[in-house]
Parts: sequence; C-alpha cells; structure tokens
Amino acid sequence: MTDPDSSKSPPQEGQIAPDFTLPATNGEDIQLLELSGNCVVIVFYPISFTMFSMMELQKVKDSYIGLQALGAKVLAISVDPIQTLKTLVEQEELPFILLSDFERTVAKKYGVFVEEYDGFRHVALPSVFVLNEKQRIIYRWVSDKAHELPDLDMVLSVIKGPDREKKFC
Repeated sequence: MTDPDSSKSPPQEGQIAPDFTLPATNGEDIQLLELSGNCVVIVFYPISFTMFSMMELQKVKDSYIGLQALGAKVLAISVDPIQTLKTLVEQEELPFILLSDFERTVAKKYGVFVEEYDGFRHVALPSVFVLNEKQRIIYRWVSDKAHELPDLDMVLSVIKGPDREKKFC
C-alpha cells in the first residue's frame, strides 16, 4: 500500500513549510505553526546513537549558541521513539528540543523519508530546513550520503542574511 504523502514532491525553497505536531523531549507536543514569528531550523537525522547522526547532532550543538543568538528555534527530528530521544538529550546534554516522528509522517511531508539508508530501514535522510518568520523555506539541504554533514556556517549565514545589521529571518 502506498502512502499518499510519499507521492508528493518535497517542499522547496520559497514554499511554505508543511505544518506538523510531534511529541518533544520537553514533554510537550510541538506544532510548527505555533512557532510562526520565529526563524526555525529543522534538522532531520536518521537514527539516534549512530555515528553519523551523532556527528550531525554535534555540529548542531556546536552552532546552537550562534543560532540562538540570532533568535532561531532549533528542532531536531528523528524516527526514534520519544524515550530514546529523551535518553539521547540527557546523555549528550543537547540544548535543543528533539522531536519523535515515529510514524514517519513528517519525514514524508518533507520528502526526506527513505525505505533504506546506510543499513537502516524507514528513516529520514540527514537534512536541514531553515524557515523564516512566515514559515517560508529559505534554505534546504538534503543528503543521501551518510558521511556528508550539514554546513551550519551556511545556515548561520542564511539566517543573518545579506544585511549584517538585521537578521534575514
């Protein structure tokens, strides 16, 4: 049976980001629409506690202060169950919220769901979406290579925008 969301083309730069509501490691359900008015960085990673996913999350952690200083909200999403994500946040002392897309609906909406990736089944590709205050996608990066990591300096530059005096988001 084919999932109707999987046939949709993934959202591109310039389009409004698909809304979602997912359980978060802070105990709340986070709805993207409620973050309107903020710049949002959505990071998808395949599966917790794997080498390249941990490297991706570490890059986000290393850039978090800069992202926060620009007013960006960071949401990291994986297909792991919420308890696994809570354990990850505690063990790695991650300062940002992790969201559980256990049903894979959000990964499908964003066009990053894959049947098989680096030996794992039904996961999200490593990817980053930056949304402006109106939830329009202003930057999109998706990789199908396990060793390729997002360029967080590019993400910071996109958020800062061309005018260094005011943020682009």
